[in-house]
Amino acid sequence: TPVTSLPRELRRCLSVGGQPLVGLDLANSQPLLLGVFGRRYFGSPMERSRFLKKTFGDRTRPYCTQEVRAMTGRPTQELPSDMDKYLRVCERGKFYESLMTEEQKARGKKFRRRFKRLFYLVLFGRNVVKGRFPNQTRARFRHRYPSAAKVLRALKKRNYKHSSHVLQNYESTLFIDIICGRIMRERP
Repeated sequence: TPVTSLPRELRRCLSVGGQPLVGLDLANSQPLLLGVFGRRYFGSPMERSRFLKKTFGDRTRPYCTQEVRAMTGRPTQELPSDMDKYLRVCERGKFYESLMTEEQKARGKKFRRRFKRLFYLVLFGRNVVKGRFPNQTRARFRHRYPSAAKVLRALKKRNYKHSSHVLQNYESTLFIDIICGRIMRERP
């Protein structure tokens, strides 16, 4: 949107009716949502099938509130240890740092933003990318978090764009429908 694409420094200058806007940020939101989806993926074959076949074209409402709430439940089966580790790292807001080399971490916050964009190529790009310059981030992700990589590959198997459709829909449902909806009800 025009607001979200504004540089961070300029968003602080925005107001509505003289009141400053409030910014909410869920650290590592897209990787975290992949992990939450992964809990359902490993927990139930029926849930896995439903999420992998999810479509958005025939909806009257853009949000899937019940599904997002259901995803927060605990899995019925034990998760692979690397998936559990992946979720804990995402919940602490340290996912990108967990994939960065020490040299990359030393470059600071500016490089972290660049690294995040590199990971978005893994998250939302094709499963197999042919080119002269392979994305080392993809290999590092697959090595460190093979179960999360498996979930992502399955999510993009039929159409690589499906991961962005599902994860961005869940993120907008969480922020706009659930969080902002609650704020509007409790603090109109």
